[in-house]
Amino acid sequence: HRLEEEHAVVRLILEQCPSAVNILCREGHSPLDIHIIAMSRLKRQTDSTSFRSRSKKGQKSGASTAILKALLEEEIQGGLARPLDLLFECNSLSVLEQVALEEAQASSLKLRARRQARSTGGSVSSAFSAGSSNFANFWVWEWTMILLKSDHTRRHINHARSIPHFNAMHAAAAVKDCPIPFLMLSLRAYPNQVRQPDTSNGNLPLHTVAGWEITDPSSISRKSMALSVLVSEYPQATKVRNKSGKTPLSLALETRTSWDNGVRRLTTFSREASFRREPSFVHR
Repeated sequence: HRLEEEHAVVRLILEQCPSAVNILCREGHSPLDIHIIAMSRLKRQTDSTSFRSRSKKGQKSGASTAILKALLEEEIQGGLARPLDLLFECNSLSVLEQVALEEAQASSLKLRARRQARSTGGSVSSAFSAGSSNFANFWVWEWTMILLKSDHTRRHINHARSIPHFNAMHAAAAVKDCPIPFLMLSLRAYPNQVRQPDTSNGNLPLHTVAGWEITDPSSISRKSMALSVLVSEYPQATKVRNKSGKTPLSLALETRTSWDNGVRRLTTFSREASFRREPSFVHR
C-alpha cells in the first residue's frame, strides 16, 4: 500500500504547492524525472515487461501510473521531450527489443502484401490498417501514450475551442527531438496515421518533423533519422502540400535542414514517389 499512500501525499503536496512539480533536486531531476527513474528501476528489479498484472506487481504499476498522471496535471516547464527521452534511456534495452520485433514482423507483412498485390492488384498499405497490438500491455509504451496525450492536451487547450482528437503519430511528431523508437512504435501501432493530415493545418507527421527547428548536433541527427523513418513508410508524403501549400521539403528548407541531414532523403523519396501508384494531393 506504500505507493497508494505516496499517491495521496503527491496530490496533497500539489494541491498546496503546484509549482513543486518543477523544482529540481541537486542532480537536476524534477519529480516527474525521479518517478520515471524509480519506476524503471522497479521494473528491472521485478524483471517484468507486462504493465497489467493480477499480482502485486500490477498493483504497484497501477499506483505508479496514478502518480504519473497526478504530476502531469500540473504545467511541466520545458515540455515533455526530456521525460520521454529519460523514459527511453532508462528502458532502452527492452524498448529496442520491442522495436526490433515489430520491424521484423512489419517487413514480413510487407513482403507478403507485395506478393498478394502483384497477384490481385490490391493495395500494400491495406495490410497494415489494423496495426500491431503486440506491445499494447508494455508498460513503457503505456507511459509513452500517457505522456504524449498530456502533451497533446497542453498544446491545444489554450489555442482551440475544443481539443482535437488524439492522434499518436501526430503527437509523437509534435515533440521536437522525440526518441526515434517511440516514433517507430507509434507507427507500428497506428500505421494509417502516417497518411492522415491534422485538422488544423493539413500537416502530415512528415510535415511536422520537417518543421522541427533545432540546432543541437544530436537533435539534428535525430531529426534526420525521423525523416528517414517517415518517408520510408510513406514516400508519397513528400509530395503532399498542407493548407498553406507547403511540402515537407519546403518546411525542411525553412528550418535550415542541411542536404545530408534530411533534404537529400526528402528529394530522393519525392522522385521515387512520383512512380508510385498512390497519387499526391493538396489538403484544403
